[in-house]
Amino acid sequence: MPQPITFTTTLRSARGGGHVVAVDPSLAATIGAKQRSRVRGQVQGVSYRSNLASMGGELLLGVHKAVIGAAGVGPGDRVRVTMELDTEPLPSDTVPPDLRSALAGSTAASAAWERTSPSRRRRYVQGITEAKRPETRRRRIEACLQELAGGPGVKA
Repeated sequence: MPQPITFTTTLRSARGGGHVVAVDPSLAATIGAKQRSRVRGQVQGVSYRSNLASMGGELLLGVHKAVIGAAGVGPGDRVRVTMELDTEPLPSDTVPPDLRSALAGSTAASAAWERTSPSRRRRYVQGITEAKRPETRRRRIEACLQELAGGPGVKA
């Protein structure tokens, strides 16, 4: 695995809210990172997990509000960033056994799941795992399968 990279850049406000730092694409490439790569590291010594995005022809790292607050920095400040690929799965990347079993029972839903973006999969998993009651969980799994298979209750 490549060594983490370290660079200094300016923290900026992002369009539509939030904060970003620009990342040199050639520097990011040295760790195998590119647009949509999940990365982790530190901003001013405060740990983060985030994603790289391409906006307006730039490669940008989203910096969460909690990281900015803990680091005591704001837009316009120069910040030291360390970054490496984040290969650790998020809790919502792991498909719970009951959803996995339900997907195995539906060819259409299973095929749709394979074509679904990782962020959308995480939303499904998170909604299911956050259910407090077993009947709510079952209902959410059923709704997920129906939406994936294009059945009743499909959201446009």
